[in-house]
Order: sequence, then C-alpha cells, then structure tokens
Amino acid sequence: MSRRDFLPRADDKLLSFADNFAHTAAIDPAAVLLTQSEVDVYIEATRTFAQTLRSATQPETRGLMTVFLKNEARQTLVRLTRAYARQINAQMSVSDDQRLALGLNIRQRARDVAVPTESPVVRVERTDGRRVSVSLGREILGSRARPIGVAGATIFTRYGASAADNESPWHYVCNTTKTTVDLTMRPSDVGDVVWIIAQWRNAKDEPGPMSRPMCVNLPAGGERPGNVGLKSAA
Repeated sequence: MSRRDFLPRADDKLLSFADNFAHTAAIDPAAVLLTQSEVDVYIEATRTFAQTLRSATQPETRGLMTVFLKNEARQTLVRLTRAYARQINAQMSVSDDQRLALGLNIRQRARDVAVPTESPVVRVERTDGRRVSVSLGREILGSRARPIGVAGATIFTRYGASAADNESPWHYVCNTTKTTVDLTMRPSDVGDVVWIIAQWRNAKDEPGPMSRPMCVNLPAGGERPGNVGLKSAA
C-alpha cells in the first residue's frame, strides 16, 4: 500500500496546512533543521498563496488571470513544502512528535522480527536414485506451514554412518522459501548414507535452531560432472 500524501489537495486545506507548517517552523527553525531565511521564504510563499486564492475565489475578482496566479502560487508553495519535508525527513534528529506538529507523515518503522525459536521437522517424502524429496514442517499435526515470522529455511547435508561423525562436515545445500524441496545428492560408486538437517530463518536472515537429523540410504550412482553430455562410442 502506498503512503498517504501529507499535502491536502483542496486549496483551502493546503492553505491551512501551510499556515500551520509556517507557524510551527517559525517557533524554532533550528529544531527542525531549517534556517530563519528558509522559514521567511516559506511564510512569504504562504502569504502569496493566501492572497491569490482569495482573489481567485471571490466573485468580484475571480477570472482567468487570478486563477492562473493562484495556480502558480500553489505550485510554488507545494514545491517548497516538499523540498523542506525531504530536508527534514532526512534528519534523524527530528523526532516523530516534531514531524506530526509540522503535519508530516511519520516514518514507518520496520517491524521487529523475532529470531525463530523452533526447529523444522525434516521428512523424506520420496527418493529416486540419489534424488531425495524432503518436506519441512512443524510438530503440530504434521503441518507443513511455516511458523509465524519465518521467511524460509536453510538445508545442510552430511555423508557418513552417523550424524555425529565429526570427520564428515556439514555441507550447505540451499536456502529455500518452499516447504518441499528436491535435493540431488553427490554421485558415488558405492551406496552410502546422507544425513539432512535444516533450520528456519526470518526475514532478516537470522537462523533458528537446527532440526533433528534425518538419514537416507542412497544407492550407488549419480551423474558425475565429467560425464554430463557424454555418450558411449558405437
């Protein structure tokens, strides 16, 4: 959803906004990172818009020229207001209360995202040679839904007879936003065992605890990089 424009569209409401902006800024220009000369320029632009608006709306003076002058004064005031607003919003020292007093929008703060506190449950859905399809879910009723605040998961594998085999390191496989992932294991001339673990991650890429390891017995096989695209001679 796009942010609401802080400037009113109606001429009379724009004038009210500008009057308040000028009055608030004039109390202490330095507090909102404006100079006294900048405030004076804004006050004069507001006064000019008020005068031309009055001439453009009163029956005895309304006409093509007075409406034109009003529109010119409005454009000048709007450009000046937006320029000052950008200048003020770029300063971290200007508080939200000060922005509200000027009529500006308050910055939208990024919501605090908690680090995941639960680990995913890794389940092997099917195997096809050395391709393994796994699902990531929760303990709750076997749900595959991600916990609230979780953006995705990271998957690791380790080869060896035991998940606790320190001589065989865990290898990063992928980050995923899906809860079902197809993994292609490395080729091997003999059958072996692969262990799979995963951890949830939040939108700030902060990881949660690791899952319990899930093991899969793999047959020999797999396509070696040097053999891809090669055909046996006739």
